[in-house]
This record gives sequence, C-alpha cells and structure tokens, in this order.
Amino acid sequence: MINAVGREIPEKIGDYVVKPYTGAYTTVPSDAPVHTLRTAGKHSMCPETRKCWEVLRKPSKPQD
Repeated sequence: MINAVGREIPEKIGDYVVKPYTGAYTTVPSDAPVHTLRTAGKHSMCPETRKCWEVLRKPSKPQD
C-alpha cells in the first residue's frame, strides 16, 4: 500500500490493519457533548487572583 506522500507502508502489522492518514478534517465530529471539569468566570479564581483581577478591571486614572 502506498500512502499520500508516496511511501510504501504495510497493509497489516500483526492483527492491526493499517489505515493511511487521510487529513485533519475528513471525519465528521461527534455530536456527543464534551465533558469537562473546568469552571468559567471569577467563581473559579483563588482569592489572590480575584483581588488582582478586580484591581485591573477598574479604569485607570489618566496621568499628566
């Protein structure tokens, strides 16, 4: 079997059937929801980070 760049590759390695790479966006993504443990927003911040975030969020005074 010859792959996309012209190299000879085996059709089987042991019991594994080799499938050449066809591209990044050739398969349709799953409709299943993605499970994540991440939380968003300021509720997930530690107290030190939240204090820094609140200071940076305030508008600064113009300097002369």
